[in-house]
Parts: sequence; structure tokens; C-alpha cells
Amino acid sequence: MIASPRLRRLSRTAGLLVAFGLTAPGVAGAAPGPASEWAAGDSWRTRIVSAVTATGTRATLPLGLQMDLDEGWHIYWRSPGEAGMPPTLSIEPGSENVAAAEFLWPAPQQSIEQGELVTRTYAGNVLLPFRLHLKQPGRPTTLVAGIDYQVCDQICIPVRVDARLHVPAGTAAPSPHARPVAEAEARVPVSLEAAGFERLDAGFDGIGTVRVTAESLFALNAAPDEITALLEGPEGLFFRSGPATVSADGKVVSVDVAVLPPFDPEQIAGADLGVTLVAGAANAYRELVVGVSPAPAGNGMTVGVAFLLALLGGLILNLMPCVLPVLGIKVARLIDAAGRDRATVSASFLATAAGIVASFGLLASLVAAVRAGGLTAGWGFQFQVPGFIAFLAVIVLLFAAVLAGVCEIRLPVRVNRWLHQTGGNAKGHVGAFAEGAFATVLATPCTAPVVGTTVGFALTRGFGDIALVFLGLGLGMAAPWLLVAARPGLLAVLPRPGPWMGRLKLVLALLLLGTAVWLLSVLHAAAGLIPTVLAAGLSVLAVLAFAVRTPERAVPAVRAAGLVAVFMAVLAPALTERGPAGETARAGDPLWLPLDPAAVSAMATERVVLVDVTAEWCVTCVVNKRLVLDRAPVRRLLEAGEVVGLRGDWTLPDPAIAAYLANHHRLGIPFNAVYGPGLPQGEVLPELLSPTAVVEAVERAKRADVR
Repeated sequence: MIASPRLRRLSRTAGLLVAFGLTAPGVAGAAPGPASEWAAGDSWRTRIVSAVTATGTRATLPLGLQMDLDEGWHIYWRSPGEAGMPPTLSIEPGSENVAAAEFLWPAPQQSIEQGELVTRTYAGNVLLPFRLHLKQPGRPTTLVAGIDYQVCDQICIPVRVDARLHVPAGTAAPSPHARPVAEAEARVPVSLEAAGFERLDAGFDGIGTVRVTAESLFALNAAPDEITALLEGPEGLFFRSGPATVSADGKVVSVDVAVLPPFDPEQIAGADLGVTLVAGAANAYRELVVGVSPAPAGNGMTVGVAFLLALLGGLILNLMPCVLPVLGIKVARLIDAAGRDRATVSASFLATAAGIVASFGLLASLVAAVRAGGLTAGWGFQFQVPGFIAFLAVIVLLFAAVLAGVCEIRLPVRVNRWLHQTGGNAKGHVGAFAEGAFATVLATPCTAPVVGTTVGFALTRGFGDIALVFLGLGLGMAAPWLLVAARPGLLAVLPRPGPWMGRLKLVLALLLLGTAVWLLSVLHAAAGLIPTVLAAGLSVLAVLAFAVRTPERAVPAVRAAGLVAVFMAVLAPALTERGPAGETARAGDPLWLPLDPAAVSAMATERVVLVDVTAEWCVTCVVNKRLVLDRAPVRRLLEAGEVVGLRGDWTLPDPAIAAYLANHHRLGIPFNAVYGPGLPQGEVLPELLSPTAVVEAVERAKRADVR
């Protein structure tokens, strides 16, 4: 079995404990010169040296921690990477005229240990300069220091050295150690300006790469393979400096730094990062805030434009394939309204519209709360929760049973009494509100045209903008119901109620039953067979509980049994562990390779790449696949090898896919894009695909002169 870097780190820790008895004790005696005595182990020697022979009038003394390491052994930089512990120095009792000690850190070497473990290290004869701050300049100084570090080869050995250095008062002449201390200080990264750089920027691509770009006043005397960018970021994030490119005049350098998984993209975008650029002799360090590149989210869209587009998108959402499962609910509502007085019809349709808008408001709050918790949330993210899918399957099955007349869900006596007191139509209005909310939940797993753009804009901003955009979506989707509420006479075109209504309701109930079966198939893809069977069985028990004709006094017990069955059906997916995201894509069409977002740009330099991000719960994705992606001419392009197909499965949460979508300012699916020599940044296709749109994008991607 191959151990992961995290497991290897644990094994190293165990090695530390085993090797602890191998550490050499420090030497307590003081050397008469400007250096402490050597403390030695099997593979290392350590001492403290002074660059001056006396304190003079200095407020700080230039000292150095000198370590002589055997070949193959190393110590770690201040930010060691995925493993290791940097040297630390503590001021111990017995020190005189010492205020503080401050390490200076020369630029380290990036090392790849054991094949993939990324660390920053020093090897050989190492001198770490540090400054000793004095309480009283000009007075004799004694430093008694405890030095802790790790010296590592295949294992790491913890080292504890107790060193004592005395620097007398007097004229501060250079000591024999002045030159190596000065050379070590010369390798310490300096400020941007001191290193001769005009600019140092870093941008995160939203997927897994931070690009560091620096512009120098002079030509850098360093080859690309001599240039490294060392990043220090939030705790738990690790980086590996990658390929560097240098402009023709040698003044602009770019380095791609990989963010090592696992990570949350939101930890990086907007985070404070320390960037150390090692470019030959020009070592620059800077703290900066990393933004998302290449462009700000929304592409300059304003909140007002986003709201208007959200209205249009919500209206279009009524025509998307995703709303087909709730067609029965909508038609049933229209049928029930036929023949009633206008006031009742208006109130009922207003209640349905209110249910739609309220559900969008609740969805906005949930999305904002999830993102505030540091997690990734996008359009339709609730369908990535197996328990939510199970809940919908139960509710849809109950709706189908009620519509078919199999059962009737009785409200508690107190609720019925309150509804009766508030008005004879109150019960119907509550039902209309619930149907509007439920229709919205079922209709929002897929994006409609412009919905993806507006939601992507909203989810990069604060709660106020998120709420405003989701309000626009809700009002847009509720527009047909608001129109009927304002003009109930429009229902006059419907046929008069009659026996045909019962037969139509039965057909609509069968449509909802098919929706429940579809939801169970989605649950199977997300959670597996056993929880799906459990959820289906408990859903049937819930319907039977509400269908049993019982005396009034037994209604509470029967209703409680039905609610327990619903509750247990929702919990069923928790009885088994989720499978890995992307499993469906890997087991699907052999013409489609699994999507690796980080590899798309590299592949597109030589080939045309078609990306398809889909999910089992996305009805529009299925329509695109059946009508466009799996048919000629797109399939012929894939079979001929002219286009490489990459398919990502977002049925379950996948941070890499979420970051990839966010990088294109989209947080919903379906998502399709075409890359190639002519479209290196990719061209995002419409939500509803057509063969013509795909083929034309492929032709543009083939031409390297297209920009």
C-alpha cells in the first residue's frame, strides 16, 4: 500500500519519538572567542557565531546559527511545507543584556521528498543569520540559548542544543565569522523595491494554480529553471513552485505555483499570502492579497443589471426541462381554479407566487450561510445532499397519492380550527403557498439562460446582492402566477369542470409518480442501493399511513406514524458512506475522459477540448446529452479524435469542479465549454445546447489566430 503524504508525516513524527534518545546534549561551557562551542551529533554540528568581536555601540548584534550537516541531511525553512519543523531559538536564564532574538531567513531550496512531499530546506554548511537585540548598547552581553530543530534524511531527528555565547564590551571589530554571516544575510529576501522590482502580483485561477508575476527594473540574471516562487498562506495550505517563464527582455517573470490538494478555493481567493521570489541574486519578499484571475467576477456587471437579468432568467426557468416534473402541480392548480370566483382565484395565485418568492428567499439565505461557513455553494447545491433528495422523493410520492385520490393528508385539529376562523379559503391558500414553494424547489436543479451568469455574479458578493438577485429570480418565475392573479379572467379559456378532470388528475399523478422514481434513481447515484431501497420502502409506508381510513380519534397516531416514516426515509442515506464524486463519469461513455480542471489548459495548447459538467439530478444536462452530445455531428468529432471530451460529474460536491465553474463565473449546471489553440481561455456554450453551437465553437478553437 502506498502511503499518502499525510500518513508519511505521521510516520515521521513517530520517527521523531523513536530517535529522540539519539540527540546530543549541548555543551554548557563558553568559548573564549566570538563563537559558542560546537554541539555535535552523528550527522550534524551546531554552534552560534558572532560577526563582531565586541558589542561596541550597537543596539543589535549580527549573529549566526551555524550548522554543519552531513551529505543527504537537511533542516527546514521558516515555512517548511508539508512536513518538518524550522529552527527556533529561546533565550534561557543566565542571559545578560539580551532583549530579544530575531531570525533572518535566507532563501531556501524547494525540495521534493519521497517522490511527492514538497518542503523548503537548507543542506550542507548552513548559517542562519539572526539579530540579537540588546537592552543596553555598549555593555557586555551573554546569550544562553536553547536551540530546537529537526535534522532529516529518511527520518527526522529532533535536536536540542544549549549554547552559550559571550560578547564583551569594546570596539566592535569584524570577527573571523563576519564574512559568512554577511554572505548569509545577502541571501535573505528583501523588500520589493530593494530587490529592484517595480511590481509583484499573484492571481488565483480558481482551480488550483496561483500565478506570480514580477516586473524588474533590470534584466534578471537567472534562467527559468533557477526561478522559484515560495508561497506562505493560510494554515493547512501547501504549495509547489512550478514552471517559470521570462520575457524576451528578461524583465518580466511569471511562475505558476500549484496549490496542493486537498484545499478549499475560498481559502485562497482574497487571502493574505507571503510571496518569496527567488530569481538568482534578486530575492524579493512581499505580503499581498491574492485575487481571482483573470477577471473580476461578473465581468463588470452591476447589481441593477444582474437583477434585471435575474427577472428574465426566472421567467425563462418556467420553460426549462427542469420544470417538467412539476407540470402536474401547475396544471392541477389551474384546473382547481377554473370556475371559481375571481377574488378566490386571485388570492390563490398570489399565494402560489408568494410560495415561489419565499422559497427563493430561503434558498438565498441557505446559500449565504453555507458560503459564510467557508463551504462551496452553487445553484442547485441542495441536490448534492442525499437526504434532501430522499425528502423530495417522499413528498412527490405523497403529492401523487393525494392527486390520485389515494390518500388525504389531514392537518391537526388546532390548525384546521385556525384556518376555519381565518376564512373558508385559508386552507386552500396555505396549500397554494406550499405548492409554489415545492414547485420552486423541484424546478431549480438546473440553470436557464442568463441564470448561471447572474447567480455566478451574486455568489461572489455579499448577502444583500445575493438576496436581491434571488428575489429577481423568484419574481421572474412567479410572473405567470402574478399575471393570472391580476387578470383572473384569463382562466376563462379553460374548459368547464367535469368528469374529465378526474381522469386528467390521474394522468398528472402518474407524471408525479415518474418524478418520484427519477428522484430515487438520483438518490441511487448519490448514495447507493441500500439507502435508496430503504427510502423507497419508507416512502410507500408513509403513503399507506396517510391512506388508511381511520376514526377521528386515531388520526393523530396514524399521522405520527406517517411522519416517522418520512423522517426515517430522509435519514436512510446517512446509513451508508457516500461514493466518490465523478464515479458516474468514469463508468460512463468511453469517449469521455474524467475531467481534471487543472489539466484543461495544458491539453488545449495542442488539441480541441470539449468540457461537459453534468449531474444525475440535472434534467437539462440529460436533455443536452441525449439530443446533442450523444448524436452526430458532435459524437463523430469525438470518435474521429478531432475533439477530446472531458466530463465532470457534480452529482456530489466536488471542490475542484466548483472552483472550475467559479473561474468561468458560473456556479450552476449544465456547463459546457470548448478550448483549443484558438480559444485558450475557453468559450462557454449556452445552457441549452445545439449541434451548430458546438461545431462552430470547435472550428473557432482549431484556429490558432483566433483571439
